[in-house]
Amino acid sequence: MDTLRRIFYIFLLLNSFYLLTNAQERDTLYDEGEYYTDEEEEKPRLNNRVFFGGNFGLSFGRESLIEISPLVGYRFTPKLSVAVGPVYQYYRYKSFNPAIGTIRFHNIGGRVFGRYIIYKNFFAQIEESLTFVKSNLYQAFGDSTKNGYIPVNDFLVGGGIRQPIGERAAVNLTILYNLTESEYTLNPNPVIRFDFVF
Repeated sequence: MDTLRRIFYIFLLLNSFYLLTNAQERDTLYDEGEYYTDEEEEKPRLNNRVFFGGNFGLSFGRESLIEISPLVGYRFTPKLSVAVGPVYQYYRYKSFNPAIGTIRFHNIGGRVFGRYIIYKNFFAQIEESLTFVKSNLYQAFGDSTKNGYIPVNDFLVGGGIRQPIGERAAVNLTILYNLTESEYTLNPNPVIRFDFVF
């Protein structure tokens, strides 16, 4: 039920951003001395609103993590966009305990996020992700109550800066804080990401 409530709040927040942005655009058109009706405004084509991208993460050491997270998104306005995509993680843990040895497993899941450009290239972002984490790692640390995959739900908020590359593409640096961090969360706070969209 908490997940449905979070999705509702994300939708409500994004819808508020959309309405606010839409109202500002209409005021700008009117302030420039000309007013355009809905029929006269040039609507962007669908292929100009849809974008693709993702991020690739690497972390090596005693705990190693490789993450691949492609995404597809939609720009409601030049400032507001929403994206969704799968998440794949390869995790390896080298224990000092010879009885445990090295643990390797694969996590799968998905994420959805909303991004709003606040000022020039600075943006705010909210994100909801659900990852199914293999429980072998937690059994190795003595938690024998978990079996199979554990669903880990993360709700992240934060922001970042984007560097445009051409008309449609950009590289983004995002810093997020996980509000629902738990003992099963693999990415500790703060979560820092580089991603590419085009």
